[in-house]
Amino acid sequence: MAVEAPVKADTVASPRSQVASWLEIANDYIALLKPRIILLLVVTELSAMIVAARGWPSPGVLAGSLIGGAMAAGGAGAVNCWFDRDIDQLMPRTRRRAIAAGRTSPAAGLTFSIGVGPGGVSLLSVPSNPHAPPRPLPGGPVSFRLSTTAATPSAPA
Repeated sequence: MAVEAPVKADTVASPRSQVASWLEIANDYIALLKPRIILLLVVTELSAMIVAARGWPSPGVLAGSLIGGAMAAGGAGAVNCWFDRDIDQLMPRTRRRAIAAGRTSPAAGLTFSIGVGPGGVSLLSVPSNPHAPPRPLPGGPVSFRLSTTAATPSAPA
């Protein structure tokens, strides 16, 4: 006669705990984008757009440019988190980042960054002229190269 093991109460997740875990996962992915750095980019971009338009740009151009630029920069930030995960584990300031702490797998972080960055560049083409989307493309690799090799002593040159 087979005897089933009793189910422990802590092994069955409540709907509230499932929502909490999804929020924690979402927060980890948002943190990979480095939102504080993106804020600096968006403020600078908005200022340049207002000056160039001699006033407020149209809402479509404004939204597409700011959201697309934020996504492109966030993708570069996430690639940086993926690349520097081994170094981030050693530094007190960065060891709690999602990939370095093991809450997000390196493959998932890289896949996320590859989706967000080019997605942002594509979004730039919706409200603007056809010359705008290719312009930020070199920024991702250049930013990645500078932040990972020039600024990080143990990164390969």
